[in-house]
Amino acid sequence: MFGLGAIKNVGEGAIESIINCRETDGIFHSLIDFCVRVDLRQVNKRVLESLIKTGAFDAIGKRKSLLAIVESTLSEATKIAKDRINGQLNLFSNENTHIIEKDIQLGSIEFSRKDLLHLEKEMLGVYLSGHPLQDYHHLIKEKNLPEIRTLLESGESVKNIKMIGLLTAFKKRVTKNKQSMLTGDIEDLTGVVPFVVFPQKYEEIKDQLIEEAVVLISGHVDYRNDQPQIIIDALDPVVTGGKDFNKIIITPDETHSMEEIQSLLLKNPGDVPVYFDVEGYKILLNETYWASKDSIHILEATLGKEVLRFV
Repeated sequence: MFGLGAIKNVGEGAIESIINCRETDGIFHSLIDFCVRVDLRQVNKRVLESLIKTGAFDAIGKRKSLLAIVESTLSEATKIAKDRINGQLNLFSNENTHIIEKDIQLGSIEFSRKDLLHLEKEMLGVYLSGHPLQDYHHLIKEKNLPEIRTLLESGESVKNIKMIGLLTAFKKRVTKNKQSMLTGDIEDLTGVVPFVVFPQKYEEIKDQLIEEAVVLISGHVDYRNDQPQIIIDALDPVVTGGKDFNKIIITPDETHSMEEIQSLLLKNPGDVPVYFDVEGYKILLNETYWASKDSIHILEATLGKEVLRFV
C-alpha cells in the first residue's frame, strides 16, 4: 500500500480497492480485467493513467500502448458492469473470459527511454527504472570529474570545477534591475545541489539552458549560510561517444515526426551532416538542416539519445 501511495493522483480509496480485488480474485490479467474488477468510482481515468505511467502495468503491456486504450477500456468496463447488474452477461461465459484475459486493441509501441524516465519523475518525484545519467557514468570516471556527494562532503567552496550533471527544477527570476537569471538543481547519481546562473552569464548561455539536459558544467561551488550552491559560468554538451564524429544519424519515431526534427535542426544550424534513417535507408538532409556539435545536448534532451547516432 505504501508503494502505491507514493504515486501522484492515487488516493487511499483507490489503493484499498486495488488491494482488495487483488487479494480476493488474484492477479490482473489485462487492463480491461483490472477495470472490470476495481471500483471505478475510486480508480478513475486520472488514477489509471498515473498507474500506467509509473510502470504498474508493465507486465501487461507497453506504457504508451496502454495509455492509448484507457478511454475505450474504461468505457467497455462500465458497459460490462451495467450488463452484469442487468443480468445480461454470464460471468462464466467464454465471451467474458476472452474479454477479461486480453486487451483486444492493445498495441506494442512504447515511449523512448527518456520519456519513460520523465513520466516516472513526474508521477513519483524520482526516477524508477533508470537514471538519465547512467549512460554518462563512465565519462565521469574516465575524466575524474567530481560527483555531487564529494562536493557536499568537503563542506568547502571550490573554484573552477567541471562536472557532468542533469539540470532540473528551473525557476527564472528577474532582478531589481529587470535582468533575467536562473536557479534550479543539478542532479547526478549521488545527489542534488542547487545552481544559479547570474544575469550576465544567463544572457550568454540561455540557449544552452534546457531542463532535463545532461551537460558539462563549468563554475564554482559557493557556500552561503552553510548551504552549497553551484554558480554556473559555462555549459558544454556531453556526447557519450565524444566529439570525434563526422555525421549524425537520426531515426524518427512515433514521438517526434520528421517535420518536428527538421524544425529543431533549423534552430541549431551547423556544419555536421545529418541523415534520417528510414527503414534502414540513410537519407542525407539538405545543408539547411545540418547541426552544430555544440547543440548535441539540445538534440539529446529533446529527441532522446535512443534516436541519435554519432558516426
